[in-house]
Amino acid sequence: AVACSTHSAYVLPIASDKNISYLLGVKHTTLSATDCRVVDGMARVFGNYLHVLSDGKRDTLTGLLNRRAFLEKVNRTVLFGRSKILIGETDRRQEPADQRYWLAIFDIDHFKRVNDTYGHVYGDEVLILLATQMRECFRAGDLPFRYGGEEFIVVIGSTVKENAENAFERFRLQISKKHFGKIEQITVSIGLVEVCPESDLTTVVGQADQALYYAKEHGRNQLAVYADLVAGEDIVPPEVQEDIEIF
Repeated sequence: AVACSTHSAYVLPIASDKNISYLLGVKHTTLSATDCRVVDGMARVFGNYLHVLSDGKRDTLTGLLNRRAFLEKVNRTVLFGRSKILIGETDRRQEPADQRYWLAIFDIDHFKRVNDTYGHVYGDEVLILLATQMRECFRAGDLPFRYGGEEFIVVIGSTVKENAENAFERFRLQISKKHFGKIEQITVSIGLVEVCPESDLTTVVGQADQALYYAKEHGRNQLAVYADLVAGEDIVPPEVQEDIEIF
């Protein structure tokens, strides 16, 4: 806290997750030492409250954003069609027509075999190491989530299709070359889809999941792009039901 004086403002930093999230300003003519302690105590309570809220959106094992945070943040992206709101960019200029936002869902190939062979404690260590690799591979503005179990999702910022594919290919290759302790190799299968503002979140995740399933059914340790699979007639999109029956 800033030392009190006869100045007209008292400013305290409010920390959350070890970062300064807010500044609390108190206008005053003069504050006694007791008043300063009260204000400082209120700031600490508010900081703890922010920390609790943050913890509720973090996976306790990996420290990544959890499924609850994913539903909140990506719903905003899909509904408003402005992923820069999600990622925190403030530039309001019009995006180029070929700039898109992308969602990839992936999981560890044969992860059940890891748990059965080495035990769940070691399986948890593999998940932690994978989360660390995710933080290293992707940019600070990209959003990695633990979706559930050994399944993860990453939403990356505005870019063209080729760049999105390259980003996830680099990640896939890095994982395949990384040693995970007792295990010589861990691989991941990835399904990639464009985030379209007109689509609901269930549809977006469902499309990525279709691509992931295709990758796992056709050799694993590969990236499958939903749009390419549809164009090549390797998968068939689910039919959209336009008629609504009211009972």
